[in-house]
Amino acid sequence: MSVVPVPPQASEPVPPAPAGGEDLLGVRIGAALIDLALLFGLLVVLSATIGEASVGDGFSFYLNSYADAALYLGLVLVYYFALEATIGQTVGKLLTGVRVVRADAARPSVGAVAIRTVVRVVDWLPLLYLVGFLTMLATGARRQRLGDLAAGTGIARAAPLRHRGAVGAVVASALALVLAGSVVYVAASDEEKTCRGYGVSFDDPAGWEEGKTQAQASSGPTDELWNAAVTAGHPDLVAVTAYRLNVPVTADNPSPCR
Repeated sequence: MSVVPVPPQASEPVPPAPAGGEDLLGVRIGAALIDLALLFGLLVVLSATIGEASVGDGFSFYLNSYADAALYLGLVLVYYFALEATIGQTVGKLLTGVRVVRADAARPSVGAVAIRTVVRVVDWLPLLYLVGFLTMLATGARRQRLGDLAAGTGIARAAPLRHRGAVGAVVASALALVLAGSVVYVAASDEEKTCRGYGVSFDDPAGWEEGKTQAQASSGPTDELWNAAVTAGHPDLVAVTAYRLNVPVTADNPSPCR
């Protein structure tokens, strides 16, 4: 009797564990912190240029509108997508010596990078990659976040980078210069503040801040639309008030405000 060997059944590829049993969780966290530091610098720069920032009682900054926040989010996603799609590494991954790979350790496609970039928004929730961190704990030695699971990607060691310490020093120095420059820019801007709102803007002197006007009693309906005021302390107050026009603005009857 002869025995016919049965060919082994093919199984789905499993993302390889880190070489030599190395756990890359700490490396991934370090890379994420470096990237977050760079993106924090970007937030400071945007706040100083298109948002609000002040150095009066400590350095404070924020974005004014949902449109500004959407712009910042778009720039963050472009940062991750552009670098990982071209070289497979963000700045954080470059400095920590890891790269994005497919399940077979090959370079991922642009589509896979796009998927892991979009799902990164969920991994960020509710703050500082908490969802992604818990997912990496649940996936064992593969250390995949939700974006990796959706895109079929993972993290592996990259080829050694020469002079990694020098590159890190350059990046840290550049970030420090950007933050320092933003603080100086905000301090200089505080000398003359531009108030914007309701479709108009006006400049007020250094040291002035938003104030409130006293409501005036009125026996009838008013055509006032809004008012804004800036003050340097009692009794100095500058108020700007807008009223609804009761006559149409036409070529024969132009608006007095230009």
